[in-house]
Amino acid sequence: MLQVPTGIRKDILLNDEELQHEMLMMTDRYTDELFVCPEAVIHKNMVNRIVFDPERFRSDSDEEMARVGMGAIYTKTINGGKLRLLSEHQRENLIQSKALLAGC
Repeated sequence: MLQVPTGIRKDILLNDEELQHEMLMMTDRYTDELFVCPEAVIHKNMVNRIVFDPERFRSDSDEEMARVGMGAIYTKTINGGKLRLLSEHQRENLIQSKALLAGC
């Protein structure tokens, strides 16, 4: 399962057990095995989507899921609890570093 980098883990409000459960619920596992298409272009995220979700719009105003704390940078858990508290500056820094986070 994709992980959360140490520098980002410190900002997550969940304990280790809660975080493992959240990642289990939010991770798309085995998609590369389920959907085999030789001519497909594959994007493999190197961190868990709770760190950065490349399938979301960068701007929360454009992203429907941002209303529930699951924009490009998640701030809420799958059950609506607080995942982390971020300033707009911290959020923007994470988005700016998305190429590094995504392993591109």
